[in-house]
Amino acid sequence: MRQPLTGLQRQQQGAALLVTLVMLLVMTVLGTHSMQGSTMQQNMATKMEDRNRAFQSAERALREAESHIQSLLDSTTGLDRFGVTNGLYRALEDSEGECISHSNWRSSVASWDADDSFEVNIRSVTPFSQMGLRANPRYMIGLDTETNPLSVCYSSTVADGYSDSASGAGANIDVLRFTITAIGYGKGEGSKVVLQETWSVSL
Repeated sequence: MRQPLTGLQRQQQGAALLVTLVMLLVMTVLGTHSMQGSTMQQNMATKMEDRNRAFQSAERALREAESHIQSLLDSTTGLDRFGVTNGLYRALEDSEGECISHSNWRSSVASWDADDSFEVNIRSVTPFSQMGLRANPRYMIGLDTETNPLSVCYSSTVADGYSDSASGAGANIDVLRFTITAIGYGKGEGSKVVLQETWSVSL
């Protein structure tokens, strides 16, 4: 025959039940927090991987732009295409006797379409064909050196870090400088990387 529980025994059972419930609550909170941390780490890793895809895509566009510059230099009229052909712009302009600079690559100016840049078709080329890129990379090239001796920009220093095209009005140009800007895309809608380099050619 079971003996009735005393008041102390009832209190002990109640305390044990309360401790058990608290322990279950703590374990649930810890488990939920651990799952959230794992999900966050996975999302971060996925975004970093996608950014790396966009970076590689932009790097490939830079290499294409360098080859493009070389082909322009191999042509006797290649430099004449700057300021006329979409994607090839002149960074310096003689505006009523004042030398001003253009930065077509700025985010407030660049549209990154056929109006201001060249597309590099890499989505059908290994390994890029396996990356699932949402768009091909693009690039634009700026001619930073004024080649017209009659322009005020030929021997002027202007804003945005452009240095003299020539040391003086009667001097010859020793170096041609170009600014290449490229944009690459990953798989995600917001995944993109913009790279820029200065490419100089001694004459």
